Amino acid sequence: MQMGYYIPILVICSYLIALFTAYNVVSVNRLLDDKSSLYRNGWILVKAIVMSVGIGAMQYVGLMGYLNHTNFSYTPFFAWFALGLLFLGCYLAFLLMSRKKTTKNDLFIAGLLLTGGLLGVHYMGMRAIVSNGISYHPLFLMGSVLLSFISGMYTIWIVITQNKLLTGQLRIIQDAKKAIVLALLLSAVFYFGLVELQFETDYFLQPEMGLEATYLVVTISLFTILLQLSFLGVSAVSFAFDTNRREISKLKDMSYSLLKSNPDPVLLINAAGEILSLNDAAQLLFSTELEQGITRIEEVMEPQQYCRSVSYFTEAINERKNVQFETKVTTNDGTVKEFKIQIVPIIIEELKITEIFLVGADITKENQVEKMIRSLAYHDGLTKLPNRYFMKEYIEDCLNELRQRYAFQKKTILSIYYIDMTELKKINDRYGHNIGDLYLTKVAQRIQRYIGKEYFLARVGGDEFVLTFIEEYAGETEDVGENLLKVFGKAMVIEKIRLFPAASIGLVKAYEDGSEFEELLTKVDIAMYSAKQQVRETGKTLIISYSQYEKQLQNEYQKELELMKGIEKKNSCYTTSLRFMQTQKSFMVLRP
Repeated sequence: MQMGYYIPILVICSYLIALFTAYNVVSVNRLLDDKSSLYRNGWILVKAIVMSVGIGAMQYVGLMGYLNHTNFSYTPFFAWFALGLLFLGCYLAFLLMSRKKTTKNDLFIAGLLLTGGLLGVHYMGMRAIVSNGISYHPLFLMGSVLLSFISGMYTIWIVITQNKLLTGQLRIIQDAKKAIVLALLLSAVFYFGLVELQFETDYFLQPEMGLEATYLVVTISLFTILLQLSFLGVSAVSFAFDTNRREISKLKDMSYSLLKSNPDPVLLINAAGEILSLNDAAQLLFSTELEQGITRIEEVMEPQQYCRSVSYFTEAINERKNVQFETKVTTNDGTVKEFKIQIVPIIIEELKITEIFLVGADITKENQVEKMIRSLAYHDGLTKLPNRYFMKEYIEDCLNELRQRYAFQKKTILSIYYIDMTELKKINDRYGHNIGDLYLTKVAQRIQRYIGKEYFLARVGGDEFVLTFIEEYAGETEDVGENLLKVFGKAMVIEKIRLFPAASIGLVKAYEDGSEFEELLTKVDIAMYSAKQQVRETGKTLIISYSQYEKQLQNEYQKELELMKGIEKKNSCYTTSLRFMQTQKSFMVLRP
């Protein structure tokens, strides 16, 4: 019987190979959770290959580190057959453990399969050695079988007791502890088997390795370690992506479970606008399920509204925040409703946002009530025309638009007509306020009919109206003025009463007469009162612009100035004559 001689560096190298192999076996179990059968079977196959190659390389390097004085070599067929037995045992055991529901019998059978694989690679590997004679010690043989069974069952225990909730450093530490123990057991199986191994030979080698054998051992060791490290890296990256995917899925499930019972419609969409899921309220709103055709968000939104909403989606994703906006949505019956949309991006730490929730609140009735309140607050109850408050906002908006246009088009003009109904008081006094109200309504309708409803007409007082617009072509103001004169140029019959409407109308233009609202309103009021003085005398409708009023005022001032100069000249001549007469009288009195 010949005893062996150990080379420490190769023994350490064989243990490192066993350690990397054990760590991969432990860590890869986390990749098998909640996966499709194809994905899971693929990882099981890779795991079995890595474990088989690792243990095979560990035993070969360890055997080369156990230099004895026996001339031995390998038989390739038995060497590959040994690896095949180990791979088959590992694959079947891992496949059995990957079932969603495993019994104790399944686990025990898996342990026996691993035990068989470990014993097969060890003893069939020894059978691959061609030597002058090999024998086994019965006691150590039983110990080797027991250690193989313990290693197999420990591997099973690692799988079923793994804490899947651990992440980061805690997960690495837990896996490392189990890998160290498993590596020790795998090494013990092999080296305990070497102790039981007995070589019988008459030919002795020197206790040293040849150069070719050294290169072979180094190559196999480096290749195996690199293979294990590569697999470890791939599994780590896969686990990281898998963990992130699970966290996203978990967050989506938690969020959607909270939102599923929401009475408002909730949609889950991805960054491409594809609808991934709908809650019950959304399905009821659109009378569809995800499989029935509606797959993109633009299918339930108005085209213009969708184009506008894209910017909100982009803002929510890029700035990682909730965004609100209002839009119109077409329901299953073709009704267009107004919704307030809350965009809720799914944020997972530093990961890129790929999916968002859309939570919609139907605000159609709220907006209708708001519009009704605004209509009551901004419209005249009698004529249904805009009132003074609405007129103020409208003209200020027009002035803002005018400033923008004026920068490019200097001739742009905002015209304001101020209309005062001169006959209303007489009609009220003579026929009653009921006829007066009908008279106002008829005049307002006639103005809109003659001028056009696209022009802004407001009732700003009891008998006062304002008509305003931005000129779209040269001479438009004059055309509107002529139509206004036609409005008051014809009689109207109300309750069989023939009435002849008349009005005093003032006109201002921005920027010719001013650029601010209050300034323009004051000047148009002055122009209207100037027209009113003449209408009282003639009884006919008259339009006077503020520029005409200024010219008229200037002419009157010039006449008054000339009159004052004439009076002063006449007074000067009278004073001179009076002084002359007084002098002559004094002379006559004093003369003797």
